[in-house]
Amino acid sequence: MKIKRNTTSITGWRWLQLCLVPILVICFSPAACAEGSTTRYSHATLLKIRANAATDAAVVGKWPINQAMILLDQHDKRWCEVELPDASQRGFVACSFLYEEPLTLEQIEMEAAKEVLAFNRATLRTGSDYYNHSIPNTQGLYKSFDALFTLLDRHFAISPSLYTYADYNRLLLVLQSAPPEMSNLANSRLGQLAAMRDALSQDFTTRNLPPVRHAIGERLDLLLQQRRFGDAVQKAEPQGAGAETSLSRGIAQPAEKASFFTGKKWAAGWAGGGMVSRMRVRESEGFVYSVGFDGTGPWALADVYEMAKSLRVPVKATFSKMEAEDSSLSVMLDTSGRGPETLILDLRMPIWAITAQGLVAGTVRRVSFGGDACTSGGKVPTAAEVVFSKPVKGIHGIFATNASIDPAKAVISVRNRTFLGPLDSDENTFTQRVDMSVDLDGDGVADLRTVVSNDSSVGSTSGNGFMHALARPGDGHFRRVAGWYANDVFMLQSNEDGWWRTLSRYDVVTCT
Repeated sequence: MKIKRNTTSITGWRWLQLCLVPILVICFSPAACAEGSTTRYSHATLLKIRANAATDAAVVGKWPINQAMILLDQHDKRWCEVELPDASQRGFVACSFLYEEPLTLEQIEMEAAKEVLAFNRATLRTGSDYYNHSIPNTQGLYKSFDALFTLLDRHFAISPSLYTYADYNRLLLVLQSAPPEMSNLANSRLGQLAAMRDALSQDFTTRNLPPVRHAIGERLDLLLQQRRFGDAVQKAEPQGAGAETSLSRGIAQPAEKASFFTGKKWAAGWAGGGMVSRMRVRESEGFVYSVGFDGTGPWALADVYEMAKSLRVPVKATFSKMEAEDSSLSVMLDTSGRGPETLILDLRMPIWAITAQGLVAGTVRRVSFGGDACTSGGKVPTAAEVVFSKPVKGIHGIFATNASIDPAKAVISVRNRTFLGPLDSDENTFTQRVDMSVDLDGDGVADLRTVVSNDSSVGSTSGNGFMHALARPGDGHFRRVAGWYANDVFMLQSNEDGWWRTLSRYDVVTCT
């Protein structure tokens, strides 16, 4: 029997190629680049400038990625003679690193998505899969991993980011348990993490760097989401059964429509409620509050780091090895060759507190990661330190944004609910939940929303026959629920381009 194939359909691989073509329209042949403009840009992480057209010639300089230069002459297919625009330095470089346009973050991410697809295809051919955690030791996969490291290096060189730091670390962790050739590749790249840590302290007032809005590894998922739903939010699947569960878990959901946060306007922040505590009495600059959150590593601070970039404020990043008394239930990800680590970001930038009475302006002065919800005894808290000029009650969220805010236009809607539900075989629970939505520009579309939900156990005993309201407080008939049975959720989300993006989420159920 002959099987007729539909040759007009577009496979996933072909579809990605079609997506890549318009973005990667750059000159791959130095000879083809010889005509027209003589301005070229380096696509190497750090381009070596040599005194002569030879690999053993002396290195007279190193130029950063996207450095503009003038192409003077192309001696052969390999070597090009170039000089800086101000003619302050001249030398020979590998022509393969020269292009007519600067390299962009999006180009790198698209190329990384292509490498990830190639990895998946090769893994399928060898019969390996996710469940046995095996990585085939093939030359093709080695080249893909090596290419991914190079892409991550270039991405970080264009704009240092905790997102890229996380991607680099995850790649190292995967390869260190791989076959020897692969693990050797990881070991040869291990020192790059230390260089990244040093580079993350930046004075963004003097450097206008593009913000990194997601991990490079997410690019493929974003492309697949676009393929599934299209560009229009209205094409997304309707929210039916299970929508509330998806919300409480922080799963991406389509919003009513895009509104305030579109294009290059976005937000970073943390949920409030029980995560907020007054730190101390009034200081000289105001009243200080701590806002807790959760995360799996220093990259939990990635969003606020990118906001500092966007707002052009200096950031001092201090990494250290974690010293915690108990982390047996922790789901933190180790840093390759280092173990769990902490991070403190010292910075100053404006923030807004979300309350039922309106938005309150303040300042964040420090954000730190010292462990996830299941870590105790650490010296560094996982919290943001914020300051207000006066005491603020009922904080349900804290956010920073690179967009101008007029608090008089903000419309805040509050929904309070208390409901009884089953908890365990012999218990029930009262759930107290407060949902807030913030319409920042008054157009009727929510731009931010918070969830603050707390569970309390309700019960009675055969000894007294009375419900919790009549029991002595010490009897524990009305108590906070702890451990795996609780469903306490503290979450902040923003409507970005018509999708609800989770900015922070803390779920007490993660730890017992």
